[in-house]
Amino acid sequence: MTQVDAVSPFAPSLEFFDSSAYTDSSGQSKFSFDIKPDICVYTEGSGRRGLTDVARAEIIMEFKWHTADDPFCDPYPIGNDPVQQYSFLRDTKAGVDTTGQITAYAAAQLGSQFRTCVYSILIVKSWARLIRWDRTGAIVTAPIHYNKSDKLAEFFRRYHKASPKLRGVDTTVTTPTPDEARLARICLEADEKAILVKITVPSPNSKMEYVVRAPIASHYTPPGRATRGFEAYDVQRCKKVYVKDTWRVDLPGIEREGETYELLHKAGVRNLAVCSAAGDISNHTTVTHHFRNETWACKTACELVPHHHYRLVMDTVGLNLTSFPSSSVMLSSVRDAVYCMHFLFVCSGQLLILVSLGHKDAVAAGVLHRDISAGNILIAGERGILIDWDLSKRLKKPESCADMHHADDRQTERSADMLHVDDRQTERSADMLHADDRQTESSADTLHVDDRQTESFADTLHADDHQTESCADTLHADDHQTYHTRDTVRQPT
Repeated sequence: MTQVDAVSPFAPSLEFFDSSAYTDSSGQSKFSFDIKPDICVYTEGSGRRGLTDVARAEIIMEFKWHTADDPFCDPYPIGNDPVQQYSFLRDTKAGVDTTGQITAYAAAQLGSQFRTCVYSILIVKSWARLIRWDRTGAIVTAPIHYNKSDKLAEFFRRYHKASPKLRGVDTTVTTPTPDEARLARICLEADEKAILVKITVPSPNSKMEYVVRAPIASHYTPPGRATRGFEAYDVQRCKKVYVKDTWRVDLPGIEREGETYELLHKAGVRNLAVCSAAGDISNHTTVTHHFRNETWACKTACELVPHHHYRLVMDTVGLNLTSFPSSSVMLSSVRDAVYCMHFLFVCSGQLLILVSLGHKDAVAAGVLHRDISAGNILIAGERGILIDWDLSKRLKKPESCADMHHADDRQTERSADMLHVDDRQTERSADMLHADDRQTESSADTLHVDDRQTESFADTLHADDHQTESCADTLHADDHQTYHTRDTVRQPT
């Protein structure tokens, strides 16, 4: 590794190791393939657990000895757009493989650490490229011929001089005190091997501190919201809470989730988690999109979405829907349920009513969730709660929306009667749904019987096709208005 030996003197505070024969030993990554970068760079005293430790690596370097493996090339035009777009990615198998490899290494770093960005270096024969990754995308330099140019050595010299914050380290994450760690292990039921860190969440008048387990990197590309959820020990209140760490979309019309919770609670919306703290992490914003129109930038067709680091704390710690205590009843209810065309996701008779009521209240309060799924419904005690309001949208005219949904007071009362009947009927329905396996099978036979009865039941729930289409239109707006994304499943360890 002559190149490494030559550049090491420019960064005396950094340690360079040949890690090409060693898989990741951090214990903080879950990939279906081995993470074995050619070179891992660490700071002195990093506490690395081996030559390859993605949870502590500062910079990852990859070497390729054939030009065919280079994933980048000079920009070339693509498409037939009047505004000419370009790409600098090679559309070859070898090039695509290298792109996937270096992207996986960056994802492993970002996923197992708390960082605003990471840097990596790709060396192909006699030239190198520097790459800066954040949650919007990546900035790739033109080839640096390191035998003729001092730019690579200059990069290491500046990185050596830079503060942790400039390097991309999240300085709001620290090590808990021994006493905090002891109490957190008891609260979180974590053994001595579990790695604990302390994170800060801004609140209106102060900063709250929470101890959580160190994150585990999984298959998630660097661009995106990168949502991670943690069961956490609240240092101030000495209780278990749930901390959501995410990079929210920083665009007009996308509300902060904490503000949405505040609005919904004031409106009396049912079946919500209690949000006790939330806020942006100061100055933790992506920067890739700022360089889109620079003269040196390749004018690509990729949409660069800005993100801002955000944390939210929920006092309600729920169970994932797949952990429902009566799985056989839940599955039979899902199987036998009437599939609605709009927002209802049926899991059991009782949960259906609870969750739909929560969203019904939210619509009346002027908020559409826009991302209802099984992963966003949790079980808290004996009720279902609806979470993940970060992609919700305010309704411009909630009164007219309410009119469209409820028509008038009489229709609202009839709908309530149809769904809930009364306390006695609800109890009888619960008895019919949960009785025992034989009754469940009997109910299934009774519900389905034949096509005509099924259609009749669907008609009763949905009124008529016109009302169904109106409700679906109102709830989903249109395709370009809805911003689809995936979240990490929030299932407690």
